[in-house]
Amino acid sequence: MAIIAAFVVSASAAEATTPTHVRQLDALLGATTRPDGPGAEILIMRGDTVVYDQARGLANVELGVPLEPRAMFRIASITKTFTAAAIVKLEQDGRLSLEDPLSKYVPEIPGGDKITLKTLLEHRSGIADIVHQLPAVGADGVLSTAEAVAAIAPLAPKFAPGARFAYSNSGYILLGAVIEKVTGKSWHDAVLSLTVPADLATGVVYGDARRLIPKRVNGYIDDHGVATNASAIDSSIPAAAGGLIANAPALGRWMRALCQGRIVSAQDFARMRAPGGPDTTGPYGLGLYLWKARGQDLPGHSGQIDGFTSAAACLPDSDVTIVILANNENFDARGNLLRTAAIMLDEPYVVPPAVTPTPADIEALSGTFVSPTGDVRTIFAKDGRLYSQRGARDPAPMQMSATRVLRFDPDALAYFIPQQDREGRVTALDFYRDGEGPPARYARSTTPAEPDGAAR
Repeated sequence: MAIIAAFVVSASAAEATTPTHVRQLDALLGATTRPDGPGAEILIMRGDTVVYDQARGLANVELGVPLEPRAMFRIASITKTFTAAAIVKLEQDGRLSLEDPLSKYVPEIPGGDKITLKTLLEHRSGIADIVHQLPAVGADGVLSTAEAVAAIAPLAPKFAPGARFAYSNSGYILLGAVIEKVTGKSWHDAVLSLTVPADLATGVVYGDARRLIPKRVNGYIDDHGVATNASAIDSSIPAAAGGLIANAPALGRWMRALCQGRIVSAQDFARMRAPGGPDTTGPYGLGLYLWKARGQDLPGHSGQIDGFTSAAACLPDSDVTIVILANNENFDARGNLLRTAAIMLDEPYVVPPAVTPTPADIEALSGTFVSPTGDVRTIFAKDGRLYSQRGARDPAPMQMSATRVLRFDPDALAYFIPQQDREGRVTALDFYRDGEGPPARYARSTTPAEPDGAAR
């Protein structure tokens, strides 16, 4: 049997979900996985009750082993939320302060006297991100914390500490070094003992490649229906930035406990979900992305590592917790988490049917558009199809609705709405990254785009 589906419903859960929810969630899983490829699991809790838990696809493609609930996945950067919670717990215990300079614990980093633990947590330290360039040391490919620090130390800072947001795995690896210095334990032993309750201890563990972990699944890259084995890096390399593995039920219970003020205090969770830096609309707090779904706050984190993607978040106002785990590096866990949240809020994202752009549409929409922050997007057509390109990256195919709304194909969550002047000329594109506002306005530019290597 190539598909395993587990649907858990209690008496109280029947009131917390509806047949419409189930039908929409089943359709979402069906559209984003296939029976003979790597799979995904979606788990939803309302309060303490699991109201939906389904897994589809394969845990091992070569052996045809079905993916089952409670499978253990690499959760990648969701590890950062655990690391941040551990740092906050250590502050609660009086063992450190978020305002402490990095140099107090890791003196090897130049300029560490001006970098606080808080700016590391907020990705505002200026430390360059080199996790994918970190060397694998030793015959077993394991990287020690000291070796990681030594590799990060020579990097030139990208900007002055606190100046702006720039995602840095290196910063969280250094936070792992801080935890080791303060506790005298390995970062993962300390993080797990500080933040994971005993009843969840077997469901959230360090991803030690040498240890046998029941139900640990294989990781894949599924490219247009062709699956290949992912080249896995040892968990010691991403370390406190991405080295944990978990199953969906344990991760869901942990995320809800965090959001309920039971991992850190309610006051400290409020600090974790507050935007970092001077920008009150910033994208990140302390180890948490600050997403929104249909107007509701959705603090959480996503992750991607060789062969796996993940996302976990809570809707505090609705007491809903969502976990999505996939053993496919190309699975859109974050986008599907937002879609799942919208379904549970009874406002699913609706994608209008695509139409073929006419020559007039292509002429009106083609051009270079620039955001207030200087981000450049070029819209152009090839063989009658529209594409969006940022810098030197590969063009992303677009689909257009009858009203000229542009969406990434196949990622239909983000979209552009063209803005026209009185003569009907397209003067700007309003970009809705997460399926809703507020949008970022890209004004038409007469200057050709310069390649900058930015991601889509």
